[in-house]
Amino acid sequence: MNGRLFSFDVARALAPLLVIAIHLEGGTTMFALSEVGRFAVPLFFAMSGFFFPAPATSGGMSRRLVRLGGIYIFWVLAYLGVQWISGPWEHPRPIRTLIFAGGAGFHLWFISGLFQVMLLFHLLRDRIGISWRWLFGLSALLYALNVVLFTYRLGPADWVSVWVPRYGPAFGLVFFAFGAWLRRDAPSAAPAAKASLWTHPWLWPNPWLWAAIFAAMIAANAAELEFIRMLRISMPFGTPDTRAFTLPLGIAAMMLVYALKDMPAISGPTGRIIARLAGVSLGVYAVHLMFVRWLPEVIPLPPLGIFPIACAMSIISALVLAKTPLRRFVS
Repeated sequence: MNGRLFSFDVARALAPLLVIAIHLEGGTTMFALSEVGRFAVPLFFAMSGFFFPAPATSGGMSRRLVRLGGIYIFWVLAYLGVQWISGPWEHPRPIRTLIFAGGAGFHLWFISGLFQVMLLFHLLRDRIGISWRWLFGLSALLYALNVVLFTYRLGPADWVSVWVPRYGPAFGLVFFAFGAWLRRDAPSAAPAAKASLWTHPWLWPNPWLWAAIFAAMIAANAAELEFIRMLRISMPFGTPDTRAFTLPLGIAAMMLVYALKDMPAISGPTGRIIARLAGVSLGVYAVHLMFVRWLPEVIPLPPLGIFPIACAMSIISALVLAKTPLRRFVS
């Protein structure tokens, strides 16, 4: 798997645009699009794990953490600066929120979470050397506790005011570990004599089957949201990102991208555009909330009308920044 993988470029170019849809609430169409896009952040974690070096050296790991930490600090300060235009940013727990949840840019929790996940994975897998089975067990347990305590609120009533578990390993570790396992130790093909259910040739890797599983998990994840609403569970942070079916949804999305890894790249301008957008996907993700917040105040359009404008302005902003000395913060 040398060189660029076109299916990964397509996924990286598309995922941040779906996150924009998630953050533009209003109307049946936008709701449906946002539910389709719920795989985007889990896929970001999984692809980050896939491209994580194996095993990462201490020096290389330090450079990665410093770079990612710098990106996080830059965008936290940028959103604080923009927020200051309309008034000082205030929060009941400002230090915790600035460190783990992006401060005035709540979506930046992903970058902080990726920092935590990357460090924890490196310690557990590359330094301590725990097995994949134990790593998957631990990460799945953290995710399950996230769903039970945070989404279904089966813990103490005020526990979430102390810690929101999606801000780190309780959400992203399982996806990151799965992506890393795919790159490092997953079977490329199932030997006929040893084929199991998981490594059966019809399943591994079959893009048509994984596309069907992916579509089914989108529907199941959306149905779970309706179940949560039916139970009248409070959602203090909006529509919950962490649901039981979000886990198989993220895995299915990653498997679909992985199953298509050998697809030929599109030549010509379209292929170059996709590759360019993939290269600034982090920047599109980081900058988009500014437009999601600002555009509805100046353009009298419903969310569905705002959506393509927000996508275009986010892409343009990331591409422009990529031409400046600030390019390290968008790619």
